[in-house]
Amino acid sequence: MRTSGWGLVLVRVAVTLVLALPGASAIVAADGGDPAVIYACVKKTGEVTIPGPSETCRQTETTLRRSTEGGTGETGLPGTAGRRAIAEELIGLPCATPGGPLGLILEVPSYGRSGSPTLLCLVSGWRFIDHGDQTITDTQTGLMWEKKVAGGNWGNTCLTEPHGVGSACTWDQAMDDWLDLLNGWCDSCAGKGGFAGYTDWRLPTVAELLTILDTSRVPAIYPAFGETEAREYLTASSDDAGPPAAVAVNFYNGGAIEVSKSYPTRVRAVRGGP
Repeated sequence: MRTSGWGLVLVRVAVTLVLALPGASAIVAADGGDPAVIYACVKKTGEVTIPGPSETCRQTETTLRRSTEGGTGETGLPGTAGRRAIAEELIGLPCATPGGPLGLILEVPSYGRSGSPTLLCLVSGWRFIDHGDQTITDTQTGLMWEKKVAGGNWGNTCLTEPHGVGSACTWDQAMDDWLDLLNGWCDSCAGKGGFAGYTDWRLPTVAELLTILDTSRVPAIYPAFGETEAREYLTASSDDAGPPAAVAVNFYNGGAIEVSKSYPTRVRAVRGGP
């Protein structure tokens, strides 16, 4: 048996955590079990979601639920407004990912699909959350990034392998056709929706792209991002005072440089932010 600094008791021989906090409703966290008044589900990635009235968490998720000892008799969550209220009540409470260490539920700004706060179960020292769908969230900035995959053949695959780490686009291609493809706006994209379910992907600013640089390694990026080439990556910024040039960030040794707008350059999409 192990007791945390939050007054929680973790019983390893059972699957239930009893989270009784001073000044807060008693919450029971359990993997599976009979349905109760569910507050939220915690995924392996740390993302905290709030299910609908008749929904339950998956067996691969940790279930956070209200203790029935309080006797409210509620059986579901009343739409978006109710979910928002529950989400706001959860912020700051203890949590645990399935099989993971204890953490706290915190809000990540400018990230969610709806008007509800976006919540993550964060353990001290965690910065990046991999959502398992080729997206990764930086909890320091609230930005969600595209996670590249193997594949791509420079400028030949900008639009045929848009997520390939080897694919490159000209600046005009990236700002137009490539983003249309990611956001599901192209003619051939009808009914497919946007990448990972979002339709607000864009090229990052210089300042945003610099936040994921880690010049202590090559490629100069945090390891959580996986597939990355030690080359220039485009930003939405440009300089047309002379020959048309785009601003890129160098992921070999860091720093911002100018590249020709007509030269195929690597790309990584982002969403969120102000």
